[in-house]
Amino acid sequence: MRELLSGLSDRRLRRRALRSETNLPQAAQRYVCLSRLSLGGRAALRGRLVVVDTETTGLEPGRDRLLSIGGVAVVDGEVRPSDSIELVLQGPEVGAAAAPVHGMTRGDLRAGTPPVEALCQFLDWVGMDLLVAHHLAFDRAMLNGALAEYLPPLYLRNRGLDTVRLAQRLEQPISISGAPAPPPPGSGRYTLDAQCATHGIRVVHRHHAVGDALATATLLVVLLHKLRRRGLTELSDLLRS
Repeated sequence: MRELLSGLSDRRLRRRALRSETNLPQAAQRYVCLSRLSLGGRAALRGRLVVVDTETTGLEPGRDRLLSIGGVAVVDGEVRPSDSIELVLQGPEVGAAAAPVHGMTRGDLRAGTPPVEALCQFLDWVGMDLLVAHHLAFDRAMLNGALAEYLPPLYLRNRGLDTVRLAQRLEQPISISGAPAPPPPGSGRYTLDAQCATHGIRVVHRHHAVGDALATATLLVVLLHKLRRRGLTELSDLLRS
C-alpha cells in the first residue's frame, strides 16, 4: 500500500510539473523540449560550446541575487564574439559589497531587461549545448536561483565543464585517478586572473559578465589545445583526473 501511495504521489508531482511547464513562456517551453530530446545524449567538445559568467550581489547562492549574465560561444575550437549575449536583469538590488567590483548602479538595473524576458533570451541562446564557466557550480547555482524565482519549475539541464577543473587536469599526471573538487572562487592560482596571466591571455572589462565570459572562452580554447597535445581529446578524459 505504501508503494502504491508513493507511486500515486510521484505521478501527481509529475503531472503538476507538466502543468507548470505548459504555463511557461514559449522560449522556456522550447528549452524544456530540447532538454527532453537530449536525454541520453553525450556531451561533446566539438561543435558549439557556450561559455557563461554571471555578476551577482555576492558570493552566496540562495542569499545573493543574479544581476547580469554574459555569454560567448566557442565553435569548433574558435571563440566567436559575434555569437554572444549580454543581459542585465531589471531590478532594484546592487549589493553594497559587490557594487565597487562590478560597477553596476541602481540606474543600470532599472534600465535592464525584465527578469523573465532576460532569462528566456538566455535559454534561447544557450540551447542544450555544453555549458562552460570558471567555477561553474557558482554560476549554475545563481542562474538556477533566478530560474526558480521567475520561471519555476525550470532549471538548467545542460551538461557542464569547469575551466578550473581543466586547469587542474593540465597540471596533473595523466595516470592519477580520482577527480579533485574545484577550489572555491578566489583561491590561489586557479582564479580567472591568475589563469589568464599564466597562459598569456589579456583580460578586458574584468568583472563585467560578458568580459569575463570572453576571457573564460579564450582560456577554454588554450586549455583544450594544451590538453589535446597530451592526448586528452574526449570530455570523459577531461573530467577524469
